[in-house]
Amino acid sequence: MSKPNQAIIKEVKIGSPATFQTIISIKGGHAPEGNVELRFETMFGKAKDPLARQTKGQFFVSHSELIALRDEMTAFIKLAEQPST
Repeated sequence: MSKPNQAIIKEVKIGSPATFQTIISIKGGHAPEGNVELRFETMFGKAKDPLARQTKGQFFVSHSELIALRDEMTAFIKLAEQPST
């Protein structure tokens, strides 16, 4: 008997919950076979329901595409950290 595939969820929250917050989440287990879900959502602190999330983007990417995205972000961060001449 096989176990049901549990979703693995990782979230990064950027900004202030009191004003505006962006949530980037990566979910594995419920996306199409061999992919992960990459989702971008926002929350507005002054909204009627400040905990309500609005989906701004939802993408299904392969693990290799997610690794390529990570590598590009790392390269950008390293480049941005270099002192300008």
